[in-house]
Amino acid sequence: MKTVAERMGVSAATAYLWMKAVRSKKRPQFARLMSETARAVASLELRVGGAAIRVDAGFDVELLRAVVAALSARAS
Repeated sequence: MKTVAERMGVSAATAYLWMKAVRSKKRPQFARLMSETARAVASLELRVGGAAIRVDAGFDVELLRAVVAALSARAS
């Protein structure tokens, strides 16, 4: 745990607190830990109504909401 925490730039105590919080949940939950630099270039792909939307860092939140709403309405 200490090695992973150091690679991620957090203290071992913080990593242990995260693990303790996850263990207290009834269903297991997983999170991929990424360094700050890796997060800046990350993207997310959403699928709504048969369409795929790639969302990169710095996206326009309001535009994404409008697109998802339009695709959801179309799919209904």
